[in-house]
Amino acid sequence: IYNTHSTATNKWSAGPSFPANFFPFDAPAAILPSGNVLVMASNNFAAPSQFFEFDGTNLSPTAVLPRQGSEPAFVGSMLVLPTGQIMFTDESQDVEVFTSSDPFNPAWAPTISSSPGTVMIGGTSYSVSGTQFNGLTQGAMYGDDAQMATNFPLVLITNNATGDAVFARTHNHSTMAVATGTATVSTKFDVPFSAETGPSTLQVIANGIPSSPVNVNVVSGPFPVDLSGNFNVTGMYWDTSTFSASGSLDGIGHSYSENLLGSLVSWNNIPLFLGPPDPDSSLPNAIQPNGDFVDLGAFGGFSQLRMLATSVDGNSPGQTFTLNYTDGTTASFTQSFSNWTAAQNYSGETKVVTMPYRDKGDGTKSTGTTYLYGYTFHLDSTKSLNFMILPVAKNLRILAMTVAP
Repeated sequence: IYNTHSTATNKWSAGPSFPANFFPFDAPAAILPSGNVLVMASNNFAAPSQFFEFDGTNLSPTAVLPRQGSEPAFVGSMLVLPTGQIMFTDESQDVEVFTSSDPFNPAWAPTISSSPGTVMIGGTSYSVSGTQFNGLTQGAMYGDDAQMATNFPLVLITNNATGDAVFARTHNHSTMAVATGTATVSTKFDVPFSAETGPSTLQVIANGIPSSPVNVNVVSGPFPVDLSGNFNVTGMYWDTSTFSASGSLDGIGHSYSENLLGSLVSWNNIPLFLGPPDPDSSLPNAIQPNGDFVDLGAFGGFSQLRMLATSVDGNSPGQTFTLNYTDGTTASFTQSFSNWTAAQNYSGETKVVTMPYRDKGDGTKSTGTTYLYGYTFHLDSTKSLNFMILPVAKNLRILAMTVAP
């Protein structure tokens, strides 16, 4: 045992021995939220096997599973669940769950120091920060045969009225280090569309140990506009893909890089979903508008429409979009669009994504700063949307739209 919190600090000392014919040779183990270790042992690669719990001093037999009398330890794998339980599999069709009777160690719990007070359903890239978001260990391990580390933060949102809970996808962690102590760490999270509106709590969970909850209000979120029926040009390709000039975004052999853009762009927590990438030039994923009608779904309560777009082969000034509400009224928006390699900084225009290159039809890259711009049209939230009429603009390209509260 390597001691770090005793009179033998930073020194090795003898620990308890496994019983005869049991040894964790090529076997799984997991750290329980209490700090104890759950380990499976057997006689090398032979049955039977036995589970033990080590508390730092004592090694005690624990859970009994149906097949452990006929299988060796090397077939087992463990995973620390968000609940603090341990999921166990043994290459069979059964899955077992171990629940410890000991509470989690509160000194190991994450703490939240900063989090948003309000989040939107479908909102993306919210930031939460605090301490010990990755826990004090990697959770579970099995040598070089399997990896099941859980040293990353989970975000749980629980509705106060219903008790229903959802996990928010986390990403862009500030660190993957464990045992970060009092250092401030952070992660970003995306609120799923399955979340419920209303007063809720937010917790960060690391290796099955939750932080104390903080309050968060979940409100109705953005709704992506389905443009698939309007796509008529291919605006994105995976790097090294080859495509014809006529199959490119600008019509002369250049398109955006799918490697750089991905499938979702987050703009001030509003998600904008891009169309499918198309290495084979068979599926379009952008619009060259020609007076198209875009169905907005007859939804109400939205105050803004966000758009990702650009102009190619020159600028596209003074383009008019006409919005139709279900009550028969209309609203017009006039916007100028910059060329994708030369920003004019038009009013209402934002550089949402800045990229170092474009893809060329011969599979190479055209280096140079390239932009994807964002535009916001303000809506009457008391009315229900019907459809939008796009301008006739040969140089304009539209990649995504989302309506939001």
